[in-house]
Amino acid sequence: MTQISKTDPALLQSPGQTPGQAALTPDQAKLKKACQDFEAIFLRFILRKMRDTVPKDGLLGNSDAQDTYRQMLDSALADEMSKSGSFGLGELLYKQMSERYREASQIAVPKPDVEEGATPGKAGQEVRK
Repeated sequence: MTQISKTDPALLQSPGQTPGQAALTPDQAKLKKACQDFEAIFLRFILRKMRDTVPKDGLLGNSDAQDTYRQMLDSALADEMSKSGSFGLGELLYKQMSERYREASQIAVPKPDVEEGATPGKAGQEVRK
């Protein structure tokens, strides 16, 4: 039996990156995986809504088993579409979010105005030791 949470090694490479180039950092790989998973969820929703437009009365009828099978098929199809990158939403999200992450990590965090050896008191006043 295969593991569902197994990470695809192709996710560890940036777009246009050859196998000889450096892999993504663990944070970048997690972000890429999250973006790919979001794309799969979005595609499942689109496929479900698409199926809702198809008339239910068919030549073979309709049963709960068929509905379950179609949902499983649509889920697998959405997963494969997101892995292949053919839809492109996951890659766009990754590019935008990794850029924002890079910008946020470069912003300097201001240090508090507390002298060395002093501890902050109530209402922002310093208490000297």
